[in-house]
Formats: sequence, C-alpha cells, structure tokens
Amino acid sequence: MGDFDHSRQVLEEGQRLFFEQGSPWGAAFALSKLGLVMEGKKAFQQAMDFQREALDIFRSYGDRVGEAYYLSRMSVDAFALGDHDDSVSLATQDYEIFLETGHRWGIQVSRCRLAFALLASGGMSRLGSNCCKRCRLCWITTWSQSAFTR
Repeated sequence: MGDFDHSRQVLEEGQRLFFEQGSPWGAAFALSKLGLVMEGKKAFQQAMDFQREALDIFRSYGDRVGEAYYLSRMSVDAFALGDHDDSVSLATQDYEIFLETGHRWGIQVSRCRLAFALLASGGMSRLGSNCCKRCRLCWITTWSQSAFTR
C-alpha cells in the first residue's frame, strides 16, 4: 500500500485550497478521497465521517448525484463496520436517488451494495428476486466489500 499519511496531508491541503478558491465540489472530492485513504487504513468510522462531510456539501448545493455517490460510499463503510442495517438504509437512499436521476452506473452499483447489505442483515426477502439477476457488477462489489473486511 501507499503512504497514507502523505496522502492524507496532500488531500487535507487540497480541501483547504478548494474552499479558499470557492469550490465546494473540489472540497467534497478531497473529503471523499480522504475517506478512501481511511478505508485503506481500515479506519472505517473515520472514512464514514469524511464521506458524511462531503455528503453535507452536496446536499447544501442540491446536487442529487453527488449526494447519492456519498451515500453509496457510506454504505460500504457501514458494511465494513458490521452495521448492516445502516448499510441497507444508506444503500436504499442512494439507490432511490440514482433511480430518480436515471444514473445507470449508480443504479447498478447500488443494487449490488443493497443486495450484499440485505444478505448480511438477513433481509434478503425485502430485496425482490430480480435485483441480483439484473446486476452486472456484483463480482466487483463482492471483491471490494470483502477486501475491506479482511
């Protein structure tokens, strides 16, 4: 793996500069990447906190796709923390937004994340039988979520 401390320093500086330049989207991007750094360190609660900050920025500007993306990232962190009910809730929210906006990639990824969270929480019957059949990215999601919890 890389140098997480250096990555964090660079991203924190980037976040500061984005805010100074009046670019909340850039700041949210930097926060999200800080979350990915924390995921790499298996610091999932910290990762979720960074994603939540980014989520708040996108919500404040009414950016629905950005909101859905950060809800999706948070669902992965909740899954890694073992909070499968929260993962289901977050994945459901992002799935609904991606459906509303017609974001095809988001819909597919959300189906997968929702399926795994429901399976882990014992709620697979709530999912509906053809969700998993329609998901073409489950193998990616399986790998990424199992990699986080190893």
